[in-house]
Amino acid sequence: MTTSVKHLRAGKPIWGLADAQMLAEWCRAQAAGPDDDLILRVLDVQWRRYGLSLERAARRVPTELRERDKYLLEEALDVVRASVVCASHEEVALHHGLIPRLVARDVYRAVVPPSPLGRVLRSDLRFVVSEQSRVALTARLVERADLENSAEHKRYTDPLTDERPQGHWLTPGSDDERRAWGEYLFDQGMEYRWAEQNRMAEAYYRAALMVDPGHADAWVHVGNIRLNEGLLDEALQNYLTAEAAALERTIGDPATYEGPFWLDLDSRPYMRALHGKGLALWRLGRRDEAAAVFRQQLELNPNDNQGVRFMLPDLEAGLSLEESAARFEESEQSRSDDASVSS
Repeated sequence: MTTSVKHLRAGKPIWGLADAQMLAEWCRAQAAGPDDDLILRVLDVQWRRYGLSLERAARRVPTELRERDKYLLEEALDVVRASVVCASHEEVALHHGLIPRLVARDVYRAVVPPSPLGRVLRSDLRFVVSEQSRVALTARLVERADLENSAEHKRYTDPLTDERPQGHWLTPGSDDERRAWGEYLFDQGMEYRWAEQNRMAEAYYRAALMVDPGHADAWVHVGNIRLNEGLLDEALQNYLTAEAAALERTIGDPATYEGPFWLDLDSRPYMRALHGKGLALWRLGRRDEAAAVFRQQLELNPNDNQGVRFMLPDLEAGLSLEESAARFEESEQSRSDDASVSS
């Protein structure tokens, strides 16, 4: 069994381990880093004897780790496919359904441990992992939702975006069809997002990226979901991917881009990627980098449609994003109270 020690340093409980405080003290004594892995080995089940060691992040061989993660993904895909078909369910519980089956397959027996399972699954567009730690297949969720919407005469419809492309989204016949499907699936995801159904929204975003990996806005919105879940490293990676996709497909060199940023709709995925990157860096404590991103946004769009000018002073003053948000809410509440007294 392997688990990251990052949450130990944050004082959070660990699934399956009774005395997290003692374990946290041991990790501190070992000078464990947040990206090190904790390795638990079963020595004697009857006498409840286990071995404990650390796998240092600096000693990992990236190629070996990638191979282990790839193997873990394929085994997980096989397990989830079999589980949802046999039980006619859409999803499998991560801890009580998927992990025991992977253990039974000896997936964790190798000397080189894979990365944490949730992170590995979220890195693959074929999976959707909900905040409740339930695992579903992207294609199955989308196909079922499409059938249900057809049966209900399209519960989520938009006359401007609801025209379905020809063919099947998993097998587009050309680059034009690929982009058309990517846009259609993304738009369907936004319909679910506005209905506050984040799991289905993410399923459609991921489907859009499966068919069109260069869809910057889909990467941004997956990043937004990770940011709201507090998975900051993953959110930042999604925003960086979105930024790169927008630069390659639309922006090119920002210094020579002809359209006005933000007012030109084609520039908005890039601006949203920058904004998300700045927020993620701020929450990660990388304040100088976050401030540089916000200044870049203001330079590109002096009208500041994204409200960066209200956040930058708090960031430069050393406040956390949470403290800045609380301060803003207090200010708004005070302004609302003053308006009520005046009326």
